[in-house]
Amino acid sequence: MPTQVIKIDKLAKYLRSGQCRSVLVAGAITGMREAAAYMEGQVVLSIETWEPFPLVDRGFLKGSVRSFPQKMGARVEVGGDLAKYARDIEYGTRAYWIPLPPLIRWVARKGITNGNPLDVLRFARYVRRKIGENGFEPRPFFEDAFDLNEPVIKALVIHNVKKMAPMFFNPPPGGAKPKTK
Repeated sequence: MPTQVIKIDKLAKYLRSGQCRSVLVAGAITGMREAAAYMEGQVVLSIETWEPFPLVDRGFLKGSVRSFPQKMGARVEVGGDLAKYARDIEYGTRAYWIPLPPLIRWVARKGITNGNPLDVLRFARYVRRKIGENGFEPRPFFEDAFDLNEPVIKALVIHNVKKMAPMFFNPPPGGAKPKTK
């Protein structure tokens, strides 16, 4: 019967060679990149399903979610030039005086009032006053998406490490054989 003997010194030499480390790191990087691509969709889902109301107006925030490969993994970000206000939504703001014209357009677009221009103006002024007094409460859609999906992210990384280095994780076919005398 064919047999392969693996001695401790061969394993130790392999572990010291750097080949082992590079295989495991490559698997982890691949897993992190897959997790980042997965998280793009999960962040968009968080934006669309945020309670008590979705964080969607014209879709700029959803359209700004991107993942980028990095040397040692990946980066997921939201905002950029397309939705510079993403940080304000995620972390909230202090009280500040917001310009009235964008609020008027927002109220009219959302159909919050009956459409009467005077009612639109009144509601826009109300919102402006509230923001001026209280700022925006944080709506951590980005952080929540990552917290909710942490087990999936870990599973994707582990799956890819196992796929790249099965010799460390998979038992021999048929399981371990009991010793016989």
